[in-house]
Amino acid sequence: MRCSLIVLLIMTFLLSSLYADITFLKIYETIDGWAAPFDVIETSNGGYVCTTNSINWTFLRTDEYGEVLVQDNRLWGYSLCENQNEELVTAYDSFTGGDYLINIDWADLMGNVLRTRVYDELSYYEDISQYCIIQTSDRGYAICGEMEFHDKGYVMKLDSLENYQWHVVLPDASLYSIVEDSENCLIAGGASSMDYVIKLSQEGGIIWENTYPCSSTTWRIWGIEVTSSGYVFASISGRVVGISSSGSFEWQYETAIPEIMYIDVCIAENGDVVACGMDNESGVLTRLNNNGDLVWEKEYESCRLGYIYSTADSGFVSTGIYTAVEPPDNDDILLLKVDSEGNCESLGIETEPELNNAQLFPVYPNPFSESAIIRYALTESGAVSISVFDVSGRLVSSPVDCISAAGAYSFTMNDLPSGVYMIRMRVSGHELVQRFVVID
Repeated sequence: MRCSLIVLLIMTFLLSSLYADITFLKIYETIDGWAAPFDVIETSNGGYVCTTNSINWTFLRTDEYGEVLVQDNRLWGYSLCENQNEELVTAYDSFTGGDYLINIDWADLMGNVLRTRVYDELSYYEDISQYCIIQTSDRGYAICGEMEFHDKGYVMKLDSLENYQWHVVLPDASLYSIVEDSENCLIAGGASSMDYVIKLSQEGGIIWENTYPCSSTTWRIWGIEVTSSGYVFASISGRVVGISSSGSFEWQYETAIPEIMYIDVCIAENGDVVACGMDNESGVLTRLNNNGDLVWEKEYESCRLGYIYSTADSGFVSTGIYTAVEPPDNDDILLLKVDSEGNCESLGIETEPELNNAQLFPVYPNPFSESAIIRYALTESGAVSISVFDVSGRLVSSPVDCISAAGAYSFTMNDLPSGVYMIRMRVSGHELVQRFVVID
């Protein structure tokens, strides 16, 4: 038993080490000139999900290298989250019978819709938008947005059975981001006369609300997060602001990069704050400690970065618009994966692991439930072996063990129980390793 545990720990370490430094910049083409990314998250089984308002696709599911697994153009909202049942949840509006309704979809991690519910509790308002949805600690949901053509904001709460619980309407504020703190209070950020934050109790009572003046003529909070001492928000005024749990101003960081608007913020593994922003042509990631002191700041040419997510390998993934595209009036969507230092370099694992004389392509699809295609290529003849191991290191199968001529090859892998696996390809004394997941 102790030996098995040691093997499991070793394999877990090897898996985490293998994927610890994946970085990439991936471009996904659109056909229109006004496309924009809405949100990005890392899923519990690896890889990323991004939503957009593009004409030809609105949902993107990738593996951990940014390779496309699913693209479709079904309606998705501005925001999405993964719940405790490993389902993707998104909210969007519809106009039916003269009423604006809030729709919420629950989908599997590949984007297949499992169920939809429609909520009409705000139907007597006009032009309802849903900008952020989160799952709360009671397994319910909180949604925030705006209505009446930007004149009012709201927070809606659902219970653990997905039933309407309560809502709060704010007559002079719009809300764009919401989080839950350790006291199970809801904190939402947006815009009123200035940058605006409101804190609500579990029952929807207003604990406090505050505005935060700035010298800029533009303001709006798109991203807000919980810190160890309070909260932090990113503002399009070009600043990142830390506030206390009671809403009082604590610190402010303003980037020296001209015309940068901060759009989103996330919390790093050690509690640092990482803000994501853009100007007309480029993007910036800014890492600050919990006191607002600069740790590092990186600018990325041709990448207008919009939203950011802290990944399991201590890095960050951001979505945005790629500006160096032909024709120049097309807005192509990008995913930028960086390490903990903000670097995106061709070091360590490549997006398609390869040697000088061989290449092992990403398992597709990944994860899969019934079967997957394994593709590999040789640039010269030689001995090649491909083996599959489970997470404990036990050999599961050896589908390839032969001498092959140069060329491209593929085979189908199936009949595996659910779990995490590694596929290893050996060529000329070297080996390539990838991870894949089988689901029920």
